[in-house]
Amino acid sequence: MVAMARPIGGQMRLPFAHVVLRGLILGLLIGIIGGNAAAGPLDDALRLERAAAALLSADRLTEAEKPLRQALAIRQREQGADHPGLTRALVDLSIVLNGLGRKNESLELLGRTEAILTNHPGIDDLLLGKVLFLYANGLVAAGRERDAVARIWRALAVEEKNSGPDDPVIVLHLNRLIALLVDGARYREAEPLMRRALSIIDKHPAFTQNQPGHTMRLLDDFSLALVEQGRYVEAIPLLRRALGIVEVMGEAMAEKAPWWGQRLLDRTAQVLLLNGRYAAARTAQTNAIKIARTQYPNNSI
Repeated sequence: MVAMARPIGGQMRLPFAHVVLRGLILGLLIGIIGGNAAAGPLDDALRLERAAAALLSADRLTEAEKPLRQALAIRQREQGADHPGLTRALVDLSIVLNGLGRKNESLELLGRTEAILTNHPGIDDLLLGKVLFLYANGLVAAGRERDAVARIWRALAVEEKNSGPDDPVIVLHLNRLIALLVDGARYREAEPLMRRALSIIDKHPAFTQNQPGHTMRLLDDFSLALVEQGRYVEAIPLLRRALGIVEVMGEAMAEKAPWWGQRLLDRTAQVLLLNGRYAAARTAQTNAIKIARTQYPNNSI
């Protein structure tokens, strides 16, 4: 069986990225619980949280840490260490620490947020789903894949409850889970999830137009899983579909289009070769080389 290449350094996965993290800031409700409390220390905490959010939006992470810690101290004193009102400061502080490279401290705060929301079921399921997803990404970066898988399964259940089983957002959670399972060669576990994700995408044609990278990752993982199991014929339609997306969506995918095109053509050539279709394999490989020469003109390929 031929081992297929994976993206170097885990690229093309959903990272514990600044963009995703900042999206959580914008989605948080100001003054979760305790927002209607009487004027006093909690108003000071809310003011500090708003100031920190503005600093975060301006990428002034170092400056944002102090007001967040001050807000958190006030809320802990006034509301208790397990009160849901702490979640805003906890999550924003985890974002700051992650951005400053203090990954373990960031993970600790996300874990604490998960525990608080778990201890208050139903208080904010939407936030819980986002926190679980972010926590999972951080756990992956820390090499704790098994813990990450458990969080993604839970995030998936929360998102299904909030959005329904066929909402396109489910694909994002499925893709993250699929990536971990495929990386761990757990192909049989991943396959029903991949088929479900493709089914959801097929019901929402705009998803690929808006999120071509997510569809590409899914098709890439699915084809790899099939090839690694020796199911070459089944992999070919998935590769063709992915190449079709590159052709149609190349402009929208910007600099990623040549990368995907070369990667998919290389794999297609290998699959066709293993399937005895030598002429077609040669054509695919020739096209891959053309893309590579265009993308890397200074290298001898």
